[in-house]
Amino acid sequence: MRPVGAKPKPLELRRLEGNRSKTFIPEKEPPPAAIVTCPAFLNAIARREWRRVAPQLQILGLLTALDRGPLAAYCQAYGTWVEASRKAIKKGLIYADSKDNIRKNPYLNIVDQALNQIYRWCNEFGMTPSSRARMIVAAKGESNDPMEQLLSNRNN
Repeated sequence: MRPVGAKPKPLELRRLEGNRSKTFIPEKEPPPAAIVTCPAFLNAIARREWRRVAPQLQILGLLTALDRGPLAAYCQAYGTWVEASRKAIKKGLIYADSKDNIRKNPYLNIVDQALNQIYRWCNEFGMTPSSRARMIVAAKGESNDPMEQLLSNRNN
């Protein structure tokens, strides 16, 4: 059976985006881990990406111990994309095969596949411009709840 409707989002991502639909948002989700370690199997490029992205996701409350695998998949896809892009640039976009037929560089297919994976994972973690545009980030000490904001403005 195929699921119907939109894919559920992480609780913290729903809070950041705001509750426009006024649907019930549960109060609890698995607690965020203090430190989510980078998997050792990632290549050097993927590890650098992990070190760049993971702290930002932890600050936003979007990274828990359960997200280690999906974030590793994003970072590995990123590493594959960078490596394949470098090779595609070095070899050129097209080449002549043994029969002098012009062919597309096969690294370009790897680049495309990696970019598709990156895009999917970025959307999962709220790392695209459009997914960030849907987020409503409150300043420290402020609430994202419109009712709380209305009542606090009323008291001032």
